[in-house]
This record gives sequence, C-alpha cells and structure tokens, in this order.
Amino acid sequence: MTEIGCGTGLLSSLLAGQAERYLATDIAPEMLERCRARLGHLPQLCFAVQDGEDSRFADAPAAIVSNLAAQWFRDPIAGLANLARQTPLLAFAVPLAGSFPEWEQAFRDLGRASGLLPMPEEDALIRALSSLAADAGRTTHFETTHHVIHYANARAFADSFRGIGADQPRPGYHPAPIRPVLRRFATGMDATARVLYGLIRKEKA
Repeated sequence: MTEIGCGTGLLSSLLAGQAERYLATDIAPEMLERCRARLGHLPQLCFAVQDGEDSRFADAPAAIVSNLAAQWFRDPIAGLANLARQTPLLAFAVPLAGSFPEWEQAFRDLGRASGLLPMPEEDALIRALSSLAADAGRTTHFETTHHVIHYANARAFADSFRGIGADQPRPGYHPAPIRPVLRRFATGMDATARVLYGLIRKEKA
C-alpha cells in the first residue's frame, strides 16, 4: 500500500498495521520526518520524499490512498487520474470548492479575498474521474460530506494549515492586516469543510 501526502502520519497510523508493506510519501521532507518520528518503529513502514502529483511506480501498488492532499496539486484532476491509472484501487479524500465559507465571508466583508488556495470543483472532479474509470473498465464511488471543525480562534484556524505544511497562499495574494478577522473569531470559530471521498476500483477478472 502506498500513501500520497502522508503529512504527520495520521492516516498512516490507521492503515500501516494492516499492510505487509506500507510506503508513506510526501513532497515535504519536514512532513515526512514528522511521520517517521511518529511511526518509524513499524518494520513494514518505508518512507520516501515524492511529488504525489507526478508519481510513477515501477511496480503497481496494490492500493494508493491519499487523505486531504490532492487539493494542493497543481492540477488535482490530472494528478488523481495519474494515480488511478497505476493501481487497482485508489481511495482518496479531498476538500472541495466552497469549503471554509466562514473564513471567506469574513474577508469579503472587508472587501477582500482570503489567501486560501482554490480547491477543486466537485462536478468537474467527479465527471473527469468517472470518465477515466469508465474508459478503463473500473468502478467508482463518490460521496460528499460536510465536516464542521471548531477552532479556539482565527489564529488557531490559520495555524492548522501551517501544522500540515499547507500554508502557501494562492498565487498573486498580497497579505494585508487581518485584525478585523482575528477580532471576529476571537472567542471561537466553526469552519465548514466540504470533503469528497472517492474510490476508483479495478474489478477482478
């Protein structure tokens, strides 16, 4: 089993014990080291610095999993399609456009846009991956859910992105004082994430 974008090892800790061999990859060496520090004692776990979007595997992994990583690809649709072609089973979760409306609205009320990177559009992502799967004789299952996450304040929300190495702003963003946003959420913030869960499977002959 291969994981794309292991980050600090949250998903790895849940799945590695069920695999004979588990390869944890991440494009950020510092994230990979945090995962290694957490799970390096597991003998079946290997680590590799790797760009998940452009991954090429000499031997097809039995399964590829990715949790909240593909949204950072330059082209999430193409990146997920590339992964799906190389394994009989791709399972992924990706946040969608429309996530974190509370944060976005706080900036709109200031007449500005936030620095969050744009996230994949649900319809476009499902349509493209469904077409790929149909052409390759594979089955798909998609489900979108909403998760409301509570943060102590706005800074805690922003720090949550830094904690997973995902604090790069959208291209062309020019930081500006955000004291009004910090004041708005000074006593707490509920952030709503729209998450697409996807499964692309090659049926056994």
